[in-house]
This record gives sequence, structure tokens and C-alpha cells, in this order.
Amino acid sequence: MTPFILVTLAAAFVTMLVLVPVVRAFAIRVGLVDNPDAERKLHDKPIALAGGLAVFIATGIAFVVGVAYESGWGEFSKVTELSSRWFVLF
Repeated sequence: MTPFILVTLAAAFVTMLVLVPVVRAFAIRVGLVDNPDAERKLHDKPIALAGGLAVFIATGIAFVVGVAYESGWGEFSKVTELSSRWFVLF
């Protein structure tokens, strides 16, 4: 694997490790949970429903880190000049 891919994957992985517990605790505190019932649910405790938010934020952060890595970490003026590797996202 190229260093570019490794940096982007590492950024996504670390961000997910940090965000999932935070978003889960926030969802439970706010009440954004799926409560069990006797009819259809198999779980015994409420399950947090905001995991997609953590995935979305981690994807965005990994995108920004990948662009920053590719443009030399300090030259954010090049962010508008995305390389051909990022065309898939648009």
C-alpha cells in the first residue's frame, strides 16, 4: 500500500476509535435510542442509533487528512487542486 492510503486509513480508524464512544454516550444521554419491546426486538437494553454520525464525521476527517497529506501538510492553498485520486468522491 502507498503511504497516502495508509495515512488516510489510519486517520479514519483513529477518528472512529475516538468518536464512536463519544457519539454513543451522546445518543444515550439525548435519548436517541432504540428501546426493546416484547414483540420484535431481541435486545435487552436500549441501543444507540447515532453510529452513522460517527462514520460520517470520520470519513470527512479522513478526507481532509488525505488531502492535507497529498498537498504537503502545510500548503492548504493546494486543496482546491485535488488530485486525480479524489475524483471518485465527486
